[in-house]
Amino acid sequence: LKTVLDIGCGYGRVASCFCEAGYDYTGVDVAPVAIEAARKREPRGHFILGSALKVGLEKKFDLICVLYVFVHFVDETDWLLLIGRLSGQLNPGGSLLLADHFPEIENRPNKHVYQRPLSRYETVFEASGLHRDSLFNERLANAWHLGGSPPPFELFRAQPSG
Repeated sequence: LKTVLDIGCGYGRVASCFCEAGYDYTGVDVAPVAIEAARKREPRGHFILGSALKVGLEKKFDLICVLYVFVHFVDETDWLLLIGRLSGQLNPGGSLLLADHFPEIENRPNKHVYQRPLSRYETVFEASGLHRDSLFNERLANAWHLGGSPPPFELFRAQPSG
């Protein structure tokens, strides 16, 4: 059974996809109303109310999804702490799936959003033992059947054990 951690799961928008496929799904979100809705929407999932920086996670995961969440960690120290914490929550050979907007240069359109270039993520993730899967976007584009450009996803992998 593969394990999935969804940081900023909201109302559980992707939980059913993983549960239907047989994954052991855990979602974390800071909004009580979102967690309540997620529990109703997908009762097979495990949902935790709290900050990704503070919740107690008792196991490691094969996949961690961080979909449009890092952008809301505007404090640099918290952003770095979250990356370090999440890299430590991955099983050897596990993956972190990231979706966000990646500008060419850092951008702060408002006080609640801090957009960092992909190169910044690569540097920090590399220091945390996560390496960008350079073929992922090509495979995603080839598999994208809805037309247009695929969403801005990036996949980073932990080194396998041994």
